[in-house]
Amino acid sequence: MGRRFRGGRWYPLGWWAGAVGIMQLLPSTAADMELDPYDPEQNIHAGALYMAEIVKRLDSRSAMDEATQFDFALASYNAGPGRVDQWRKRAAAQGLNPNVWFNNVEYIAARETVRYVGNVNKYYIAYRMSQKSGMEARSKIDRLLGR
Repeated sequence: MGRRFRGGRWYPLGWWAGAVGIMQLLPSTAADMELDPYDPEQNIHAGALYMAEIVKRLDSRSAMDEATQFDFALASYNAGPGRVDQWRKRAAAQGLNPNVWFNNVEYIAARETVRYVGNVNKYYIAYRMSQKSGMEARSKIDRLLGR
């Protein structure tokens, strides 16, 4: 089994809930799609299908904006859609907005899921910034070279 480095320690992939592979899928989730979670290509395919299914489910039943749907999709991918539904109900019962992740449902959610959603958002922002600065640099070089 592979390992990942996190928080100053090495953990086996799938160390917590039995998730396996690069997309950290439960074998039962991949089996529902008739895909092999231990095959890297099929694991990635199953993860993408599962995320698409989660997004479609969220899109069909809420009036959330796209960024908020992304947050809830990440939380659902990490903890399971059923658990996220439970957190949303608890948030509403406590006077929080069940349709907003940050500063609302995240207060109810498990720490691991809160960390996961936050980290993916940070990595996404860093990626977008690097792409933007890379394009600006290429544009400047092109102008300097007269292209």
